[in-house]
Amino acid sequence: MTDAQNAKWPDGVRSVSHDDIGALGVDQEGRLYWHGKPVVTRSRLNLSGWQTLAAIMVAVGIAIGGLGAGVLGWTAYNDWACKIGWVAVCPPRDVQRPVQPNNADISAYGAGHPAT
Repeated sequence: MTDAQNAKWPDGVRSVSHDDIGALGVDQEGRLYWHGKPVVTRSRLNLSGWQTLAAIMVAVGIAIGGLGAGVLGWTAYNDWACKIGWVAVCPPRDVQRPVQPNNADISAYGAGHPAT
């Protein structure tokens, strides 16, 4: 390794020499060890309070959107399946609509109003 490459490393970090190779070890699972101690690398995500709140709000919004999409799909399927006779949650076909009275002779303003 060249000195130019080593210059980019943080203080106190050096390249592994031939003498140090014996300090490296690998177990049957493929885990790396240095001087018998496991080499652990972790990268933890730390969010501020506002970032956590925003992440929760985004997650809730996504869940509500997914639920809405599911309900829309179920409703569209049932509407279509009822029309073609497939198994679905359909209203009874023989139900008649109630007859609406003909209110053409009743004024919207009530009896005795000049518009009647």
